[in-house]
Amino acid sequence: MTIEDLVGTYSIEGSNQDAVSDISYKGTLTLSLD
Repeated sequence: MTIEDLVGTYSIEGSNQDAVSDISYKGTLTLSLD
């Protein structure tokens, strides 16, 4: 695996460790190289 393999757009959602089962955040992570 190289750093180029990580380039792309990812949909993320999750919660803090102490949260119950509710999703507390969601969004889009975009990784690119310049």
